[in-house]
Amino acid sequence: MKKSTIATIVKVTALIGMAVYFIFALVVLNQKDESMVCRHLVVCIDDPMHTGFVTENEVRAMLISEEEFPEGQSIDSISITRMERVLRSNPYIDEAHVHYTAEGDMVLTLTPRTPVLHVLDAQGRDYYLDNHGDRMPRGYHTSNLLVLTGHVDSIAAGPLYVPVALRLAADSFWTAQVQEMHINHRGDIELTPRVGGHIIELGDTSHLDNKLARMQIFYREAVSRTGWDKYSRISLKYDGQIVCTRRD
Repeated sequence: MKKSTIATIVKVTALIGMAVYFIFALVVLNQKDESMVCRHLVVCIDDPMHTGFVTENEVRAMLISEEEFPEGQSIDSISITRMERVLRSNPYIDEAHVHYTAEGDMVLTLTPRTPVLHVLDAQGRDYYLDNHGDRMPRGYHTSNLLVLTGHVDSIAAGPLYVPVALRLAADSFWTAQVQEMHINHRGDIELTPRVGGHIIELGDTSHLDNKLARMQIFYREAVSRTGWDKYSRISLKYDGQIVCTRRD
């Protein structure tokens, strides 16, 4: 047999052996040790907004009440799918992911929902809207949010008003300046500033960036000279215009 043929056979055999080894190692590493017991439950809450809506004690109590508490249980008997389903059923949790470590710890990584509007409408309803536009219960939690009042359509509120709230929250000036978004009987949006006794009439949600930019220019160039209390209403409803109503 030629040396080149022998060398080829050796190389192919070596490659096959390496492939078999890696497959075997992968299976072994991913195989559950049925004798392993969950030592600790580690709860990691990713809450950059510091809402405080989800706490470790609440998570533990929820898992205990649903008979899904893992500590002391065999890893083989724990259903990660069921645990994640229980966690995601909480109205204040947006995302929930569960995994276990080689040491036998069960790690929960949770992301709370992020409220952006506190709705107190004309029908007496009291709830939050999150950053996805979805309704979430107020419960016993409190949060310092932009308040949405007036004639609020509870079905259309998320798509209509959450984008406005997110746009205001993205600008430090408007975050500091606006405390309330009111929907009047015509469905127009009115903003109540923290400073000055006037109302800002936005109208609908169209051309929002342009309206806010015009208002900031007006604040900088006009209000700085006339004072904050000269006008009772400042309207941005009309394209390219600012219409002011003097205070009586």
